[in-house]
Amino acid sequence: MGSRVEGLGASEGPSGEGWREEIARFRGASGRDLVGILTLPSPRPQHLAPSPETQAPAVVVLHGWGTYRSGPHRMLVELCRALAAAGLPALRFDFAGRGDSSGDFWSVGLDEMIADARAAGDWLLQATGAGKLAAAGLCSGANVALGAACGDERFAAVAALSALPFQKQRGARQAAARTGGALRELAGKAFSLETWRRVLRGEVAVGRILRRLLGGEGGRSGKVAVRSPSPEVAGRGKTVTVPNGASLRPTNGKPQNIEYRSQNHEGGGPAPLQARNLKDSSRDIQAELAGYKGRLLFVHGAADAEGLSGWSDVFEPFLMKSEADYRHLAVPGADHDYHDLAGKRAAIGAVVDFLNNRDAQTR
Repeated sequence: MGSRVEGLGASEGPSGEGWREEIARFRGASGRDLVGILTLPSPRPQHLAPSPETQAPAVVVLHGWGTYRSGPHRMLVELCRALAAAGLPALRFDFAGRGDSSGDFWSVGLDEMIADARAAGDWLLQATGAGKLAAAGLCSGANVALGAACGDERFAAVAALSALPFQKQRGARQAAARTGGALRELAGKAFSLETWRRVLRGEVAVGRILRRLLGGEGGRSGKVAVRSPSPEVAGRGKTVTVPNGASLRPTNGKPQNIEYRSQNHEGGGPAPLQARNLKDSSRDIQAELAGYKGRLLFVHGAADAEGLSGWSDVFEPFLMKSEADYRHLAVPGADHDYHDLAGKRAAIGAVVDFLNNRDAQTR
């Protein structure tokens, strides 16, 4: 490798059978400093090394919306190490505003995450010398992976775990599936004495539970009334973003990045106020999937009612009408975050086989 890649080899981390790890630091698309872990295959004899023509892809591994690079119960750690042991370098990193990366959580939306995933791919190709990329993501990370791969020919494959429909395609059935899943989970906890003790001690966020039952958690962001600070700041017909949420709080009590139109917009009078939905994209990524030339794997837990509803109602009907090369796996016993140990191992194994081109070609 020619020039040294920032972070590569700077700090040796743990190692295991077939893999070793190093700290990765790189600049995201927006200029923020991002931090992750590069998991590499252990050195193998030269005569066993793959030729550039058959070299496996380097994999960008993407966490969900409210978590960080380890994923739920370290699932993404285990995935990266399994990939490396199979000969595929893997990079897991914290999105901006999460974990060890810089930035403000509430100013980073889906499109910014997609841009950072592509920047991670740039860094990974340079760090490893790989000739192609793949992406694997969990929950919102799956949506990011799909968005990063569409329109970027370097990504030869995407493994989307627990992917939910994009905001433009979400419907009432997905909201009902979310509510039903929350009801089942909460009903189980309601019979626990410790749950009621926590309620009495004020340790349970009752408002958040109610929002979840109403399908609001993870859905569209709240809106607040915002007025243009001055004509100098808000130009004619221009959309202005309040930096970092600027102490504004929507109805859910969380800071939010708010977009609004100036009172000097064309037509005069007060402009309609708009709260930015961070989980929505300016693109129609699902429509772009029809033209994606790589391979797609969708994985859902068989106990993930919302995820399976999104697959059968939204993704599958669309993909069946397209020319996309896709397959789907429902993992027995697994929920949305793969808490079941056997289900987690099955999902990881399926992703490794798929990205290493060893999967069964079923649709």
